[in-house]
Amino acid sequence: MPKEKTAKSNYFEIIMDIFSKKLYFMNTSNTPKILYANPVFLDYRLPFYKYLNELFQGNFYVLYSVNRYHRPGFEHLLFKIQDVMGNNAIPYEGELVYDTFTKKINEFAPEQGGKKIPIAKGLFSLIRKQKADIIISEGFFQWTPLLVLYTFFTRKPLYIGYERTMHTERNAGWIKVLHRKLTDYFVTGYLVNGSETVKYLKSIGVNDEKIHIGGMNADSEGLVSAIAQMTDKDKKKLKKEYQQTQGLLFYFRDKWLREKELSTFFRHGLSM
Repeated sequence: MPKEKTAKSNYFEIIMDIFSKKLYFMNTSNTPKILYANPVFLDYRLPFYKYLNELFQGNFYVLYSVNRYHRPGFEHLLFKIQDVMGNNAIPYEGELVYDTFTKKINEFAPEQGGKKIPIAKGLFSLIRKQKADIIISEGFFQWTPLLVLYTFFTRKPLYIGYERTMHTERNAGWIKVLHRKLTDYFVTGYLVNGSETVKYLKSIGVNDEKIHIGGMNADSEGLVSAIAQMTDKDKKKLKKEYQQTQGLLFYFRDKWLREKELSTFFRHGLSM
């Protein structure tokens, strides 16, 4: 079973282990250049990326799609990404994305509905221009097929950040599963968020040694800061509002999780 570590230390140790074995590298610097190709992400990832860039001595880069942020609630992140990551944020501006919900290109549903099908013109050249030593992608679709092609020809290691589980993938069709099994042949390893994701990857034939727990992370920095600003009066008011006078009060807030999925989550958690 893969050992659990903090997300930050796990990324750093995995990648530096590869570097120490002198595999795949073209750069002569002491620290490898990392390219995390993530089409779109929210602000909770930024403290994580910032810290990783510090660990890799300024050699951690994030590639993202500008067009995916042109929708309500996302626009401000374009400024925030640049503010936090500076020159280590690499904007990709040429992407066309077909949204199956709106049935239009580069016009997205306000929520997370619909599939996003990328038409990534110019992305291969942009990735090649970065001359990264190690590539990290998100999931099996979106930019991953292109990254598989790039790393195959350049002999660079490819890692996938992954967080799906047996439950979320219970209705995955055989074509999707077959695609994931074929992709696995070209993937160096997986950076996952916990044991449930490990179970799913192993169920589709992924070798246990390729799975590394601790590769996903939330904005603990922002959460700690928000909690610290709560006074005892605020905490008592919150408990009173939910009729909780003693014991622990779990306050759950999520933007995307549906009510049905939430009830399943609690049933599973309480039965453990």
